[in-house]
Amino acid sequence: MIVRSLFDKIASPRLHAMMVWEGILGGDRSALMPSESDPRIGRVWDGEAATGKAVASVLLKGIPNPKPELLHHPAWDIYLVYPPGVRWAGAAPPPPAAWMHQLGPLMTVTPERRLDGDKLYRIVSDLVPR
Repeated sequence: MIVRSLFDKIASPRLHAMMVWEGILGGDRSALMPSESDPRIGRVWDGEAATGKAVASVLLKGIPNPKPELLHHPAWDIYLVYPPGVRWAGAAPPPPAAWMHQLGPLMTVTPERRLDGDKLYRIVSDLVPR
């Protein structure tokens, strides 16, 4: 798992993640969320995919002329990177400093953001205070 690998490589207590699991595919449910023992990684179940819809609205603002059907899909299997101190305070998240994806509707319009574990590691390690 990418998140686990990232946290194994970066031992800083200043690194935090929130894993949001959503009901996207048939059969998705909270009982399928993997367990996580690292206290730096929080987990949340969002069966309505409200988080993915809010994230998609922010990410699509950076895509020129997105397909109209994308405006109604939640973003999922994505990795958002924020510098220290950024907080989600409103209905939509703040724009991330970087993001990548591995599945979902954004794949067809943002191939340059396809998940690359090594690149993600470099981005995150540059932002984590030492």
